[in-house]
Amino acid sequence: MDTFNFIAVNMAVIYYVIKNSKFGKTLTPNQILYATALCDTASYLFSGKIDTDEIKEALFVSQASSVKIGFYSQSHNIFEYIPNRELVNLTLQIEAMIFTIDTNVDYHDIVDIVISKKDIISNQIEKTLNQGDTAPLYDTINKNISEIIKQKEFQELIYEYED
Repeated sequence: MDTFNFIAVNMAVIYYVIKNSKFGKTLTPNQILYATALCDTASYLFSGKIDTDEIKEALFVSQASSVKIGFYSQSHNIFEYIPNRELVNLTLQIEAMIFTIDTNVDYHDIVDIVISKKDIISNQIEKTLNQGDTAPLYDTINKNISEIIKQKEFQELIYEYED
């Protein structure tokens, strides 16, 4: 599984676990997306490479069907139908953020590459969500995310997020 598909599977499974949890049922759709992004980028958050404001910005940018790194922004899929559009858009933005940290590739190229993989990412997310609790990595992710979402500090952070 390549990195694009791996991140898409992670995002989809995390989203599925949170959305279907008791905690998730108390959240707005955007809070579920915010929680998903925080969980997916946890190692970057803990190491200080990403902060919660950047995750909020990622969600904001993704809602405009754009991918943005630095001052370079590119719109995508504005008029086409995409299942799970909000999750796909957020995943594109998170992938770009992660590649910016993990590689020395130019921002412009990262944004363009991530957008060029949109259909692959979208298909992987749809496939993973349809698999539900039989999706790859579900057991491991479910165990980890279930522990995270029980933490009061995490819940407060999510509840503080406003659409």
